[in-house]
Amino acid sequence: MSISNQRLTIQQRMVSSLLELADFSRQGPVNLRQWIALSCLGLFTTACEPATDSSSTRADTPETRASVNESASNLSQTTEDPFDTAEKDFNKASEYLQAGQYQEALPLLKKAALIDSENEEVHYRMAFCLAQLNRHDEAVKHYQRTLEIFPDYAEAHNNLGNLLMKQRKYDAAEPHFREAIAGAPDMASAHNNLGSLLSRQGRIPEAIPFFTESIRIKPSYLEAYCNLGNAYLAQGRTEEAILEFNRALLLKPGFPPAIKALQRARTRNGSIQLP
Repeated sequence: MSISNQRLTIQQRMVSSLLELADFSRQGPVNLRQWIALSCLGLFTTACEPATDSSSTRADTPETRASVNESASNLSQTTEDPFDTAEKDFNKASEYLQAGQYQEALPLLKKAALIDSENEEVHYRMAFCLAQLNRHDEAVKHYQRTLEIFPDYAEAHNNLGNLLMKQRKYDAAEPHFREAIAGAPDMASAHNNLGSLLSRQGRIPEAIPFFTESIRIKPSYLEAYCNLGNAYLAQGRTEEAILEFNRALLLKPGFPPAIKALQRARTRNGSIQLP
């Protein structure tokens, strides 16, 4: 076969592959690997087949070239980078999360995770979503996956610690709170959470500095004032406890946890009146 005939045969095989791909693409999205596979198949077949007379092949005509152009156009319209699709799903899911629509967000995050499995933010938001749906065991797994990808993710450590604390897995939760504080020393919630964990274990003297630090970082932290007051109350420091509960009520009058705690403290102190 002459060089010109060989070139023509290769062109025809590529045309055939493109036409075949165009037909295939009408059935659904086509990715780059499918395109390469079909194109290479046409070239490989050409290389392996014996030479044929040029009269038995289609000519390189304007009509043939038009078919190629049409196939390429159809391909560009039906083919989408899967990572672009994952990003769209992730962004839409993030909108649902902000609106508190967790059931709607979850399937989109799952789709994104199937494509972009090494994206820690996808797993982090999926874990958050699952936690809001009270699917705690699944949420724990995705927080753990987040930290496998990005071990210094302080918010993931903090949230994972919270879930483990809810499951009464205190020994497992504590290092995550400490990692969160190490990675983000100004994260008030991590200090408060570690203080809460230590309080639950009866380690009140260790807990108090974490409550005070969380209040220093975030002076409007109502829960931290109540937690600190309860820690003081557990030590019999009733006057100091009353002071912390009153501080919470100054920030938010009628705050139920502070009212209940203050009533309990004043009962112990021989007075039951409320402010």
